[in-house]
Amino acid sequence: MSRHPSQQQLQAWLETGGPARVGKHVDKCERCMSLLEELSDLGDSLVAELTDALAAPTDVEDRTAREVESRLRNEAAFTAFLDLFTVGWSATKTILDIEEDSDE
Repeated sequence: MSRHPSQQQLQAWLETGGPARVGKHVDKCERCMSLLEELSDLGDSLVAELTDALAAPTDVEDRTAREVESRLRNEAAFTAFLDLFTVGWSATKTILDIEEDSDE
């Protein structure tokens, strides 16, 4: 490539990676590399907005702790509920004098 690619060509190259001849030129040309850096610069305000948008919520630790505690309470309640069934079965076995088969 004997002449510099246009700004539109450089923008297209940034978006698609082609044509390869533009890439070869940019690798050797400081002027075009500088222009590419300007074209791909996001700007401080956009970077700040992206940083804010991608940051974890400020209360993520508190929310996570609350949800973990809630889940543990729910699991404990469910386990207690299941234990009620074993109490009933144990009482039935005792009342009816049922012996369980043991695999020996």
